[in-house]
Amino acid sequence: MKHLMKLGMIPLVMIVLFACGGGEEEMVAEVIKFKNSKEKVSFAIGVESAVGLFKEDPKFEDLDKAMLIEGFNSNISSTPVTDCEETLRKFLGEQGMDFDTTYLKEGSRCIGRMSGFYFHMQMTQMGMMSEIDIEMVKKGFFQGVYEQDTVNMSADERTKVLKEFGEKIQNKFLTEIAEKDQIFWRDVLSRPGVTQIGQTGIYMETIKAGSGGQPDMTSDVEAHY
Repeated sequence: MKHLMKLGMIPLVMIVLFACGGGEEEMVAEVIKFKNSKEKVSFAIGVESAVGLFKEDPKFEDLDKAMLIEGFNSNISSTPVTDCEETLRKFLGEQGMDFDTTYLKEGSRCIGRMSGFYFHMQMTQMGMMSEIDIEMVKKGFFQGVYEQDTVNMSADERTKVLKEFGEKIQNKFLTEIAEKDQIFWRDVLSRPGVTQIGQTGIYMETIKAGSGGQPDMTSDVEAHY
């Protein structure tokens, strides 16, 4: 289910007030003062995880939001949630197209757990976990689930923050590739039998010099590999 391959989370604080005379609960969004860019990007990732999840499958709007958040929060780790496979099969069907409300709470929690696992896995694979404030991801996910996120960050600003983070990941990747490339060529060029062929950028390593003739550009040669 591709919609589960997302980042994802729950805030530390939730303020609950009661509407005057109505007896209905009104959830008031926590106002966050970001201290640095790490907190900003972490919040943005959390929001995007929630928003993306609902965007991928409109049926997910009917998930048990509290259980979804609890599930994500309980499994921001490298532990796969194989025990959820049967639950999700019953909840969403074999093709992921159903929505059996009999398993709503359990299924919502499992989707949250899977989202937490994939979030951790993706950040780890990209080597970016040290750049993430987990608690701020939780806050972003919570506010994204309850559509409170624009109190702290507009959709346009979130896009900008995530774009800059993506560029940072790309630059990190390119730097690592360049460093590995330098190590490789440093090793190649340190070998005594290596010579460059003209100005082609091609290098040849002579492991054992032959004793035969010197073919030119028009010679026929027989090579044994």
